[in-house]
Amino acid sequence: GILGVGAKRDRVVAMTNTGGDTLHITSITSSSPDFAPRPTKQVLASGTMFNDTIRFTPTETGPRSGFIVVQSDSWTSPDTIRVSGTGTGTAVMDVPSKRFSFGYVRLTTFKDTNVVFANSGLDTLKITAANASNSAMTITPGVSAIPPGKSLTQRIRYTPKVPGTINARIVLLSNAPSSPDTLFLTGIGFGEVDVTLTPQSIAFGKVTVGQRKDTLIDVKNGG
Repeated sequence: GILGVGAKRDRVVAMTNTGGDTLHITSITSSSPDFAPRPTKQVLASGTMFNDTIRFTPTETGPRSGFIVVQSDSWTSPDTIRVSGTGTGTAVMDVPSKRFSFGYVRLTTFKDTNVVFANSGLDTLKITAANASNSAMTITPGVSAIPPGKSLTQRIRYTPKVPGTINARIVLLSNAPSSPDTLFLTGIGFGEVDVTLTPQSIAFGKVTVGQRKDTLIDVKNGG
């Protein structure tokens, strides 16, 4: 049947000696670590039976199968029993921090930071989309698959396009129950200042003491 990864389920298999002599079962083994027989040896008098327990403990998600091999002094030995089951699990997205501040970044340049995604669940974490609310923020590689117990580092890049503060979000879609997960980003873009004064020299001429004389200066920011 279907069982969560790491959980256990037992099934009983009846083994009968229908012959006229004592049956010596010397070993009962499994071809798969997902299935374990108990006990693994038995002596059966003629006409008797015993119940062997087969325990299913899925180690991975998805279909699992194998064979229980019974070695004995029967002329049919080795006898095999086919066993199967399905392991299920849930992916869990763990992110140490979901808020990132890039501070001041000059226009025409960029600044990177890393975010680590960990999968503490029992199924592969599949990030199917990573959508940014502002084109100044990008994440690479975005779409990815993270096996259980593993982590992946992704890069977030801020490339300011205009001066000023931006608050952006990156929304991650995945097969985790928490989906959609959101990263919150902020950054401040600034440009160069290039001041030009016109004229670059001023002559006021003669001005009576105590009087004043005004002139105009054109201040231009070419940055």
